[in-house]
Amino acid sequence: MRSLSALVLLGAGCSGEAEPATMPPPTGCTASETELADGRCQPPGLPIDLPCPPGEWPDSAANCAPAGATPSDCVEGFVHDGDRACEPILPADPCAEAMLAIPGDTACRELAPCGAAPWGEIPIETNTQFVNIDYTGGDSTGASAKPWTSIQAAIDAAAPGAIVAVAAGRYQEDIVIDKPVRLWGRCPSLVEVAGTGAELAALFLVGGAQQSEVRAIAVSGAGAGLVLSGAVDVLFDSLWIHDSANRGLNIEGTLGPTTARLQHSLLERNRVNNVFVGAAMLDVEGVAIRDAPMGRGIDVESASSIPDPAKLDLRHSLIDGVGDTGIFVGAAEALIEGTVVRNLTATDTRGINIESHPTSGARSTTTVRGILVERAHGLGVYIRASDVSMEGVVVREIEPRSDGSGGRGIGIESGRVGVAEAAVNVQRSLIERAHEVGVYSGGSRVQLEGVAVRAIEADSVSGDGYGLAVQADPDTHVASKFVMRGSLVEQTREFAVFIEGSEATLESVAVRGTTGDSNGEFGRGLQIQLNPQTLEPARVSVWASVVESNHSAGVIAAGADLTLEASVVRRTAANSSELHGDGAVAIFYQIPSRLSLLGTIIEESERAGVSAFGSRVALEKSLVRCNIFDLDGEAVDGHAFEFENKGGNRCGCPDRSDGCKVVSAGISAPPTAN
Repeated sequence: MRSLSALVLLGAGCSGEAEPATMPPPTGCTASETELADGRCQPPGLPIDLPCPPGEWPDSAANCAPAGATPSDCVEGFVHDGDRACEPILPADPCAEAMLAIPGDTACRELAPCGAAPWGEIPIETNTQFVNIDYTGGDSTGASAKPWTSIQAAIDAAAPGAIVAVAAGRYQEDIVIDKPVRLWGRCPSLVEVAGTGAELAALFLVGGAQQSEVRAIAVSGAGAGLVLSGAVDVLFDSLWIHDSANRGLNIEGTLGPTTARLQHSLLERNRVNNVFVGAAMLDVEGVAIRDAPMGRGIDVESASSIPDPAKLDLRHSLIDGVGDTGIFVGAAEALIEGTVVRNLTATDTRGINIESHPTSGARSTTTVRGILVERAHGLGVYIRASDVSMEGVVVREIEPRSDGSGGRGIGIESGRVGVAEAAVNVQRSLIERAHEVGVYSGGSRVQLEGVAVRAIEADSVSGDGYGLAVQADPDTHVASKFVMRGSLVEQTREFAVFIEGSEATLESVAVRGTTGDSNGEFGRGLQIQLNPQTLEPARVSVWASVVESNHSAGVIAAGADLTLEASVVRRTAANSSELHGDGAVAIFYQIPSRLSLLGTIIEESERAGVSAFGSRVALEKSLVRCNIFDLDGEAVDGHAFEFENKGGNRCGCPDRSDGCKVVSAGISAPPTAN
């Protein structure tokens, strides 16, 4: 028996063999090996000098680590689980009202100590104005012995920069601060401003209130809780903003430049958005937002009428049990770090939503580090036409919507205005226990490095259960450009990786354990195909990767160009419905496919090692062994198949240099995806 010739063209029902290529092997290496620059011989399979095994990526210390979050990715308040995730440190049981817990806390705690009556631990200065609702003397001067009985009276009397010290009590009034003062309660469990609804908010800070401070009080009311506009460098500390009929905290630049910091505070049971930032800047740290099923956790948006973008810096916080969106970033700049978003209550929710402006097309720019998004319905993280960098992120337990659709881990889409494609980079992160798709890219530029995607189940509407889905935009038909390195995709349903009408590069990736859908169909490792609407083929390069223990097909090109170099495809089994079980497949789908194998191993397939159905396969320095048929070619609707031997190939079981033979056994092609 002789090896394939440089080109073998066979029709249906034929088999072929030809004279071996006459090119001599490199000096010191066999015909199936490649001589490296240092004289070593590279056999088929993974590169001998590969920095990290497939499915691993360097951590921050440049050591190889399994794909997913590494211990060095665990920020303050998180601890590594020994697998692929950073887990938040939080109490096991929910906190009682007015009690705070943020990542790092093992028990719930008070927002601020109350101290001794009447003023607790409030600093006392010579110009401090005092407030005590229980004072009945009728001769208030603001002195400690003759305090005001309303907070507004004290603010009106206070000198710029003075402290307004508030004793225990529930103050039913609508307060306006229009000069720099420091409003300071004894503690939020004893001091509350309850807005009447007669004004915009229970507490309203406007132009002139720059460098004001509001500390250690509770705020609630019939309208918004607290509103700030037209003042800069304002501090909100140790606040309990709760049960507001409108927004809890509203910060916007309508009346001029507006900047603030919110720290060590609790917002709960507010009816609309707990925190809204409109064309303003807000730093948030050590804050819990919870139990607000009617609204968003944090909503930050720019305004087309104000040139400067809104900005959010969110750190070390907890968003738990809010309505449809944990964090919304609209045409804004944001940093989100060390934060947990979980338990969204609406039936169609997004843990984090980052998108461009709907009319101007202005993009969001967001950095996300060391966060957890879990238990949402519909989408864990949604990104549209924006620039996003993510590191050390865990997205998990994303359930379908109430109609049974969706449940994606991360959804990335292009927009319709301006520069439409999203540009997203995800490093050392984990997406698991989602539905429909682990990571979706539609018409966008996406790069994944050190990312693990696993345990993706089908939703009940589409029936999909993809690890990755990379496609052109369905409306504009702009293709995605996708790169994945040092990553893992495992335990998915229909396809581990599905790429349609787009460009992709996969390097040092491990794809394994795809099981098939509920009907026993599919279960493939890589499905690469053309866009059926535009007939644009997918163009994909795979290097130094392992595709193993999948069903129906290890890798399949359907109307696509696919190159496998220095890779391994092994243990591809038949599924319970379609059977098949081919390692690498090229299928005629609208157009012929082109499959190139360079220095690659295809082994232990339950049917064909390499099969061509009306398409072209080129092999060079590759090893095809221990399959039922090593090479099988079948014509499809008059379209012949081609096998091109570029030399140095070995087939058989055990492998032999003279054992490569093409047969046409009349096998059927695996079906393409819709």
